[in-house]
Amino acid sequence: MPRVAGRRWMGALLGLWLLQGPGLAAGDETYTVQPGDTLWDITERLEVPPWAWSSGDASEPMPLRSGDRVYRTTNGIRVERSEAPVVRLSPRLRQLAPREIVAPIPMASIRVWLTGHRIVEQCCDALPRVVSGEEGQLVSAAGQRILVRGVTGPRGRYYGIYAPGRAIRDEQGQVLGYSLALSGEARLDRVGSPLSVLTLTQGRREITAGDLLLPREARIPPENLQPHPLPAGVSGHIVADPATGRVIAAHDVITIDLGKQDGVIPGTVLGIYRTDPEVRDPLDHQRLALPSRQIGLALVFRSYQHAGYALVMHIDEPLSPGDRLAAPQT
Repeated sequence: MPRVAGRRWMGALLGLWLLQGPGLAAGDETYTVQPGDTLWDITERLEVPPWAWSSGDASEPMPLRSGDRVYRTTNGIRVERSEAPVVRLSPRLRQLAPREIVAPIPMASIRVWLTGHRIVEQCCDALPRVVSGEEGQLVSAAGQRILVRGVTGPRGRYYGIYAPGRAIRDEQGQVLGYSLALSGEARLDRVGSPLSVLTLTQGRREITAGDLLLPREARIPPENLQPHPLPAGVSGHIVADPATGRVIAAHDVITIDLGKQDGVIPGTVLGIYRTDPEVRDPLDHQRLALPSRQIGLALVFRSYQHAGYALVMHIDEPLSPGDRLAAPQT
């Protein structure tokens, strides 16, 4: 690819777009980006909020790469580009050697959740479902055909196949949606009424009668995970989910009772809070409440209407369903 003057970078590449900040102030810390770093790691090293990348002048966004130098300034973060070596291929053509672009968070921690889990508002009679294999047998191998009731759409469309989900409920018991885990994928070959024929292209587990079908979900580009804080006044909780354990550690995925209706989108940073038991005053026996304390941070990577998934990025102690979510402390 020809070298382009003026540091104009073509396309949205893996990683977040970083913004040039103001000049350095005396005594600010610096860090040289290393292969394998994430943007979250770097903000922790520089002791700035995860959303500090969004400060500064947006006129010249750049992807951060290994070898770049990052400065903590009084107004946010400043990035100093480290030019890659130029490989001369001919008198008229030069190519920049590729360098690793910094990812926002450990993408391996959420990859299976980006492709293998989703939340739906209605389940399960409202969705298309598997009736049988083409000859009445159970289906589990790629290349076999399945008969599905209720599918509409153009030939060639790909669908995810999901086992029937269980309800996700908030603190009051209200159903927020249904958590589905991917069993396989299929391509629509013949559309009919009431039955359509699909070819199984991928099977993660046995496909059985009653499994549900949904059009394949659009993938979220990593650059859409640019961290930004939850708006003040919005609060929620970690909710119990069949796919989530009772004890939650760093880099675990949590289900939350906040979604698009609350202004929560991919990239939203959540503070995780816990309230300790009340203390009784021995003189007047009055029960006194302690202020809640922040015990962790999480970043939302999937957001639906009433619920979503977030990756736990930092904790001071193990988390559990019921812990409160609110704007993070700065």
